[in-house]
Amino acid sequence: MQFHRLNIEMKMDFESEIIQEHSKEKAQEIAEYILEHPERFSELFSLLFHDNIRVVQRAAWPIGMLGKKNPGLFSPYFDKIVAFIENPPHDAVNRNLYRILQDLPIPEEYHAPIFNLCIRDLADAKMPVAMKAFGMTVAFNISKLYPELQPELKLTIEENSKHQTPGYYSRARKILPKLS
Repeated sequence: MQFHRLNIEMKMDFESEIIQEHSKEKAQEIAEYILEHPERFSELFSLLFHDNIRVVQRAAWPIGMLGKKNPGLFSPYFDKIVAFIENPPHDAVNRNLYRILQDLPIPEEYHAPIFNLCIRDLADAKMPVAMKAFGMTVAFNISKLYPELQPELKLTIEENSKHQTPGYYSRARKILPKLS
């Protein structure tokens, strides 16, 4: 059943939908539903706090898609976003949150904590490369507002480039020349 065809009186049960099927199509359907019913975004976002890690992982995907399609949905959730990045329940959550933050206008009061978390994750050898690549972009975007942070970011990228994947090098090659 396509969700955009649902009767207005029918409510999507996000948890059952994401447990039922894990696919890009399902994530897109959920994201489209939220775009049509933005008042329900908090219900989907709350699944990032779920006890079942599969629910958390699968909810992160449509939430990540919504970051590009409607960044305004995230404004009330920056405290929670920072808390998740500080102590992620699953790599999928941080990967999607960093992906979202690449394109979101980050409120000024969150610049320092988010930049510091990006630096922390770039320096952590155990972090997956996608998180590092997205975090590198987030940190770079913040450093454009605060050029005094650029030497720290440059040093962190360079020092942690040993034994990295092509994805890391690709992102670093794009960002390093832009750092002062």
